Amino acid sequence: MPPNTGAPGQGQHGGPGQYGGPVAPGTAYPTGQHQQPGTPTPPAGKQRYTRFNALPSALVVVGTIVAAIGVAALDWARGEPLLRVHELYRTALDQGILSGAWGNHLMVWYFGWGALVLVGLQGLYGATWTMGGVRGKVGTWIILCNSGKQLAQGRIAGSNTTAAVTAFAITVIHGLYIYRLFDGDFAAAEIGCWVTLLGSCLVTVGAGIGPRLPQRTPAQAPPRY
Repeated sequence: MPPNTGAPGQGQHGGPGQYGGPVAPGTAYPTGQHQQPGTPTPPAGKQRYTRFNALPSALVVVGTIVAAIGVAALDWARGEPLLRVHELYRTALDQGILSGAWGNHLMVWYFGWGALVLVGLQGLYGATWTMGGVRGKVGTWIILCNSGKQLAQGRIAGSNTTAAVTAFAITVIHGLYIYRLFDGDFAAAEIGCWVTLLGSCLVTVGAGIGPRLPQRTPAQAPPRY
């Protein structure tokens, strides 16, 4: 008879489970990596992108509409809308009542189309950010002027701050032109000025809240057999 080499199904160099032997319930096969269940990992290939966020997007849209109404439809000074203020300012400049300094030419530009252009740029910027316009490194460079490293790490607070500061800069520009128009006497400013600033502030708040980050998929535990 051949010598007894051990229990059936158990080889000389292995334990349970080798060569068709029995496997203890709950035994996991070994893997080359040891990952703890629940460890968050970013989705492969999509680390630098954002998702639509309803509340800040609504603030940006409403704020842009409010600011546009303030610029185009409401009175700014002495019962006159902004375009009428532009005509009066331009006439004073042409007749030499105002000096030809570059600052006065900028005022004419702002009263004509500049204010509306700034409203549109701020609204476009805020909407692009809050509605998930970041797509890869190119999008982060265009919108945030950085590589998006924080977004790739699942952090968005710094990016929201950058977007809010950028949007607020346009609000400050509106305020400076209004200050110059009334020589610092804001009491003389009429409703159009304040509605424009209000809308611009709403856009700034929306940009500061920002979009959502995509859910980061947890690492899967090793399969059990």
